[in-house]
Amino acid sequence: MDNPKNQFDNEPVDIMKIYRNIRSKLKGINPSDIPNIDLYMDQVTTFMDEHLTYYKRKEEDKILTKTMINNYAKANLMPSPEKKKYSKDHLALMIMIYYLKNVLSISDITTLMENVTDKHFNNQEGPNLVDIYSYLYTSSPKVADRVDKDIEKICNIVDNQIADNEAIAESRDFIILADLAVDITLKKRLLEEYIDRLAEKKEAALEEEKKQKEEAERLLKEIEKSNKKSAKKGTV
Repeated sequence: MDNPKNQFDNEPVDIMKIYRNIRSKLKGINPSDIPNIDLYMDQVTTFMDEHLTYYKRKEEDKILTKTMINNYAKANLMPSPEKKKYSKDHLALMIMIYYLKNVLSISDITTLMENVTDKHFNNQEGPNLVDIYSYLYTSSPKVADRVDKDIEKICNIVDNQIADNEAIAESRDFIILADLAVDITLKKRLLEEYIDRLAEKKEAALEEEKKQKEEAERLLKEIEKSNKKSAKKGTV
């Protein structure tokens, strides 16, 4: 006996429609919605879960947990809270980490964000992390527009290439999605390569600092040794 046919088997899957539906629902956290008061950890996880709930693939998925927050601090990715409370800059940082960790490891995010966090976290004299996040939030619609055009362009290219090949045309959606996967892979490797170079630059700077420190210590010892000889001669 044949298996009953799913009612959706003959319905075409519109990739562009799926993307635009996702885009219409995926709303980032407006910087103005970040509370002006410091929050305890439970309040932070609740805030993130309420504002980013549609980013969950499954209902049971977690946007942010206490363990994640503690791990960020252990990895030196995020400054410790003040009296167990997290500031607006803490929240802005955790929002940015949430987006980045979809494609990067915590170690890579730490390397990427180290200078930004050191320079802008709770900065009172210039842009702080909320300001940095605000720029990203403002530019996100343009990014979404660009992605929309890129996906549409890939769909059109694939359609033109397979127009005269009915056998291949049956795998149209797979080919489009595979093309998107290649695109994501290349961009991910760009991020990783850039981060690796940042790490190498930092390691070289630390090595140079170590050499300079060792040289300074060596010179100091020579000076002390020379002073002891001079003192010894003076007592003879």
